[in-house]
Amino acid sequence: MRRRRGEAPRTNEAFLNLLAAAGLTAVVEPPLPPIAPLAMGDHLGPLLRRREAWATLVEGMPGGAFAARLRGRLERLAASALAKPVLAVLGQSDAGKSRLINAFLGAEWLTASWTPTTTIPVFIKHRRERPAWMGEDEAWVFGGDWDPSRWLEREYAQSRKLAGGDRQVLYQWGTRQGGRGLGMAGAAILFAQSDLLLTCD
Repeated sequence: MRRRRGEAPRTNEAFLNLLAAAGLTAVVEPPLPPIAPLAMGDHLGPLLRRREAWATLVEGMPGGAFAARLRGRLERLAASALAKPVLAVLGQSDAGKSRLINAFLGAEWLTASWTPTTTIPVFIKHRRERPAWMGEDEAWVFGGDWDPSRWLEREYAQSRKLAGGDRQVLYQWGTRQGGRGLGMAGAAILFAQSDLLLTCD
């Protein structure tokens, strides 16, 4: 049978039926590979050991103004050099960013709603990265001038902290519905339990 010019080729149904009867459908319609979870290695353990070595070095330094400045520079160097890759989720307001992040993490860590909710950027790290000086808090909320690259600097973080506690503090200070941080809160850090966070932030 001849095709007219510009006409799409037609599938030979008789031939496909013959292949199906012979059990050979996979020849023309191969099955899709099964979806498997991402294999996440634990890159966090070695990273934490290197951070501890840096912290020991910095804590062993003598006092004084010069040493304090040098200590701050070393802490910032350690924070940038001993960091995991960062995965940023960006989008317009009410696009479902928090819901997508919760899906990646495998649990409801961020407040998600059908209306615009989150008002501040939230930096998410694995729970094992939480410094001892932050206690058992799951989240800290900071003022607008907080620099996320300095999150491991104790004095800096404490001086800019507005609130801390379980993840409910994110709802109170970092959402339109909570309302406490409107105009004051600039960012937050959340320590969550998820295999994804062993590899990236």
